[in-house]
Parts: sequence; C-alpha cells; structure tokens
Amino acid sequence: MPVRRESAMSRKLLDAPIADLRLTPRAVTAVRKAGATTVREILEKGAFAILEVKGCVRTTLNQIKRALEAHGTPLPAGFPRRLAR
Repeated sequence: MPVRRESAMSRKLLDAPIADLRLTPRAVTAVRKAGATTVREILEKGAFAILEVKGCVRTTLNQIKRALEAHGTPLPAGFPRRLAR
C-alpha cells in the first residue's frame, strides 16, 4: 500500500528501521520473517502476513501495533486495530 505525497516527517517515520520501535525479540523475529525491515514494510506487508509467520500470535501482533502507534505511525485502514480472541 504505497503512501502518496509524504511529508519529510512521514518519510522519516516510515523509513525508520524496526529497531526504532523497541519491539520484543519475538516481535522482531516475526517482522523479519515476514520480510520487513522498516516501518513502511511492516505496513505494506500487513497484519495478516505477519500473523502467518510461525510462532506469531495475536499478542505479538498487538504489541507491534501498539509500538507503531507509539512511534507516531498511523495504521492504514486495512490494518486491524486489535484482533479478537
């Protein structure tokens, strides 16, 4: 999901490495196994691609989403706010 007309601040947030999110080791592993190395790539891959990674559970995905929001990254419409149990 490409982002149009990005401001310099938006580009900086989106192109930040996943290390900037201060994720748990389990979350970092899930994101990397999904093929993402930046915040932009997490958003492009989407929640369900991350959930398909072996060992990634709802709790891990919810932690990733909280970290993205704390980082100042608005979640796209297709990225569920919270997954039901």
